[in-house]
Amino acid sequence: MRPLIGVRCPLRALRFPFHIIAMHFKPGRSSGTSPQRPAVRQALREGGGIMRGTTWRVLAALCACGLLLAQSALAAPFLYVGNEAGDSLSVVDLASNTVSETISVGDGPFNLMTSPNDRWVYTINAGDGTLSKVDTETNLVVDTIVLGVEFPKSAAMTPDGTHLYVTYGFNTPRGVAQVNLGDNSVTLIEIDGFPRDLKVTPDGKSVIVGNSPLVVIDRTNGNAVTTYDIGAPTSGVVVDAARNKVYLANDDGGPPWMGDGPDRQTVTVMDYDPLTQALNNARTIAVGALPRFMVLSSDGLKLYVVNEGDQTLAVIDTTTESVENTVAFGDLAMGAVISDDGATLYLPKANSNAAAVFDTATQTFLADISNIGSVPSCVTYVAQVGSLYDQEYAYVGNTQDDTVSVIDLGSQTVDTVIPVGDGPFWMVPGPDGLFVFSVNANDGTVSRIDTDSNAVVSTIDLGVTFPRAGAISIDGALLAVTCDIDQSTTGVALVDVLAETVELVPLPTVNFARGVTISPDSSAVIVGGMPLAVIDLMDNNAVTTYDIGKDGAGVALNPTTSQLFVANDEAPFDNTVTVMDFDPETRVLSNPQSITVGNQPRRMALSPDTAKLYVSNEGDATFSIIDTGTLAVDDTIAIGDISGSLAFSTDGARLYLTKLTNDSLAVFNVGTKNYIADLPVGDGPDAVCTINKNRPDEGFAIEGTDVTVNAEPTDPGSPQTELVFDEVTDPGIITVEPVAAPSAPDNFVLVGDKAFDITSTATFFGSVTVCLDYDEADLPQGTDEASLRLLHHDGLSWVNITTVGSVDNPNPDTVNNTICGETASLSPFGVGAPQTSDDTPVSSVGASSPARVPVLPGAWGLFAALLGCGLIARRRR
Repeated sequence: MRPLIGVRCPLRALRFPFHIIAMHFKPGRSSGTSPQRPAVRQALREGGGIMRGTTWRVLAALCACGLLLAQSALAAPFLYVGNEAGDSLSVVDLASNTVSETISVGDGPFNLMTSPNDRWVYTINAGDGTLSKVDTETNLVVDTIVLGVEFPKSAAMTPDGTHLYVTYGFNTPRGVAQVNLGDNSVTLIEIDGFPRDLKVTPDGKSVIVGNSPLVVIDRTNGNAVTTYDIGAPTSGVVVDAARNKVYLANDDGGPPWMGDGPDRQTVTVMDYDPLTQALNNARTIAVGALPRFMVLSSDGLKLYVVNEGDQTLAVIDTTTESVENTVAFGDLAMGAVISDDGATLYLPKANSNAAAVFDTATQTFLADISNIGSVPSCVTYVAQVGSLYDQEYAYVGNTQDDTVSVIDLGSQTVDTVIPVGDGPFWMVPGPDGLFVFSVNANDGTVSRIDTDSNAVVSTIDLGVTFPRAGAISIDGALLAVTCDIDQSTTGVALVDVLAETVELVPLPTVNFARGVTISPDSSAVIVGGMPLAVIDLMDNNAVTTYDIGKDGAGVALNPTTSQLFVANDEAPFDNTVTVMDFDPETRVLSNPQSITVGNQPRRMALSPDTAKLYVSNEGDATFSIIDTGTLAVDDTIAIGDISGSLAFSTDGARLYLTKLTNDSLAVFNVGTKNYIADLPVGDGPDAVCTINKNRPDEGFAIEGTDVTVNAEPTDPGSPQTELVFDEVTDPGIITVEPVAAPSAPDNFVLVGDKAFDITSTATFFGSVTVCLDYDEADLPQGTDEASLRLLHHDGLSWVNITTVGSVDNPNPDTVNNTICGETASLSPFGVGAPQTSDDTPVSSVGASSPARVPVLPGAWGLFAALLGCGLIARRRR
């Protein structure tokens, strides 16, 4: 099989990971109508569309250069401060450090909790035993939840945002209230002692409650309670999931005037086993008096401890587990929160009605945020109003129940579950995001999922056994799947995505074909195994093998550096990742070198900026972060479960990891190196990919028939321009801009002496109706508007393409100052006014049945003939 794209593209020109560019654009139309709109044609391809041109190379390059904005700007960030005496929330705009709004809530807001997606803020109202639910987009209280308990104090939310746990009780009974945020039902878990702060572990399995004795609630076992006597009463709780540590502030919950014995001036550190949920190996760090509130830095290297008794802030080095600095605070602080970037710590000042601002880099306090409210006692941070991950989805293959879970990453909930083939083992996103392919290991098929309908639209029988890994070319035309061709031969199935035909390439000298990737120029398929194999698609699928002395599993190709990364996982070989140089011109691998990582590295994901490679180490349930510039391991993070697959959000800020035995999808904050959610999925999740369904509001031609789009103006002098395409087979950007006229038209003058170039990165067939607005002020004196014509320069001369109007749809439309015409290609257009008064109106040009000629974007400024067709390839300016 030859690649369907013959254009060579140097790897270094593609500064993006081809497996990440997976945006999907939902069909939509601009408002308004056009005269003589072409009739809707029946789609010519079975099973829907798949991108196969070079459009997405252009789009991806634009994205990489910051020239294409697919998401609207979001307001961010904000601080929400609970005012205990004022029964209110102060909303602080951190761009100006001023209070922008005050929200009335329940009686005595004592603590705050933000939902994982930043959409909701919950206030824990100690005075009336309620929760107030605040919508951060409107800053309105949208619900009040009655807990039915006395003195609720602190709260913690599960990673999936479905349950809230609240400590309660001054007198007996005391305990933890479990709130189901779906139906607002409350379940009480009584606890002996005086429970204060609490945290849910990032895997969602346990709730750790500061108390005397320390309490761990097992959410997986009917809320069973385990206690730990650590020799000191505990209040504040912090969980460091990346390092499997728990920090406990030792404070019995009494006021400062009760004294501060030795057991009340320490922070206890314990190790947490995410598999057994056990705590052990307690040790203490001496801090100030009455430590109560704690915050972990974004990178987990610092722990900030608010000492209420002596009004200081202790800074603990978590590596050495010792205090490196103590900074005087000078007020009663009853909470703390850190910004998402880790640069700033915020503390409410109860006696000053203000919020302190602490610079974590210099470890100094900056100017206060004043006029907060009466007795500010709690604080939370909202990174943005509205989710950055709206219209972003993860597709998770569940090998044990033969389904794909579709996760809405904005709300972090399961959107739908799709039945697929037997044993979905690998998920491959189409480059356009319109389709996702599930490689089904147990029945030798690939399920093609339409991401609009979230349904399987076709099943491709590969005719092989145990297909296991897949990769798709950047143009979406070729899907490569490693497999066993027969009982004795491993190989690769090459799938023509458009025709859904399969060509098998045997690899007789490879012991077991495993991971696979396709070079960005679609010239080669690289296969992990022992030895490695390169299939040259430019040379009749010729195979070259490379014995690196190790059994390669996952493979990843960095388009920025032209380096191939190979995860070597099989014993007795060392636990390494091999790096090799890849020459895109010769398709040759060379210069192998090793990077030591964790135990049994298997699957890998390259960050969108290609600066980091994340390697899942199955043997020790960790992942390693490799700097692709220095080729050194930056960090190793515990997963606490076998992770079958990794995928990034399209902005690179989050990493998603399947957790095979926990049946969940972990959400990892790349910047802070902390887990922020653990989302339940199906049985045995072993594969994940992500897509984005956002699209620009203007200038984008979607795939389909009878496609209407308003061209994106690139200059203030561009007119309002609407186009209707007969058929678009490859989505792209449509722009309009003023240009110098190539020549003067015969018998016409260009209105306003203006010509306009309309360019496209889309591939379309058939005719295009073009409608331009014109300005009456530009018309030559005495011009009859009915005599105006839409002119199109075909590369040689100006042609009148004006379509015939009617009584109902006049053309020109002299009311709306619009004129329309029909053509089969795009090049400069202009509105022509006749030079003489006896100009004879020209009837419609014969464009009603244009030849089916594809108009492709590209890098050529020439006209070409291909297979007898007038294939026009214009360079987009």
